[in-house]
Amino acid sequence: MKKQIETIVLENKTGQRLRIYKVENSNSFCIGLEDDSDHFEFEAGDAEEITNAIDVVVDSFA
Repeated sequence: MKKQIETIVLENKTGQRLRIYKVENSNSFCIGLEDDSDHFEFEAGDAEEITNAIDVVVDSFA
């Protein structure tokens, strides 16, 4: 059985909500603040590069 998750919403301590979701009828995904209309669009193959870039920035301050 395969489980597909269409949307994940993360909320930080100040109440900002980050939404990561699959774009309907496409092979793309988006990430952005839930209340903002501007979202960053990417393909599945880009996900690892994006998460690695986040890790690089965060780890540089650890």
